[in-house]
Amino acid sequence: MEQWKYIREIGARANLPWVIIGDLNITMHAHERYTFSTPTTLEYPEIQSIIDNVDLSDLGYIGNNFTWNNRQSGNDCIYARLDMALGNGHWLTHYGSSIVHHIDAICSDHIPIILETNPMSNQGSKPYRYFKCWRIDPSVREVINNAYSKDVRSSSPYKLANRLRFVEHDIKLWNIQHFGNIDHKVKTLSNQLNDLTNLHHSSENVELIKQVEFDLAHWQKVQEDFC
Repeated sequence: MEQWKYIREIGARANLPWVIIGDLNITMHAHERYTFSTPTTLEYPEIQSIIDNVDLSDLGYIGNNFTWNNRQSGNDCIYARLDMALGNGHWLTHYGSSIVHHIDAICSDHIPIILETNPMSNQGSKPYRYFKCWRIDPSVREVINNAYSKDVRSSSPYKLANRLRFVEHDIKLWNIQHFGNIDHKVKTLSNQLNDLTNLHHSSENVELIKQVEFDLAHWQKVQEDFC
């Protein structure tokens, strides 16, 4: 309760946009906590009173329903939404379109959450990426050389720009054929994990979740190493 008393003191003086985000270690409603044993309803009237008094509102989320699990199996398994973002009235006025994303993560009891304050600012084309793994594959040199050697008749700057476009295009095709579409695999597994965690939980689902988590961890590591 001490941290919430401190939050109450800050909130009483706050007259600017203000948000609290992270592991608040509470669930405010019964549907934010799930167990395989006796259903648990955790209500915190004192904390809810503080939240109301300092004009904080739950910003909601996109993604998995739960942000934490105790990594246990069977009836000992517990899921809960402990990580969240709460904003005051000034925040909602200035950042009303802000979005909280629940990001899939493996090998941790908590998943990370991200607060996007201005979602519309991220519209645009996806930047081209060069994966580190390509450097250790000898066939990439041939792909680059062949693409760069294509005949282009024009001024030198125009030749360079087009040859670089040829290289980008051919490497993308080579990557899909040689390594597969890593981003697509990660996205597919993330969606599958999200669907499984939002289903009614059972012992069978727990085993499926573990397998998908294992596969996702592998491809996330590949994606991280190759970026």
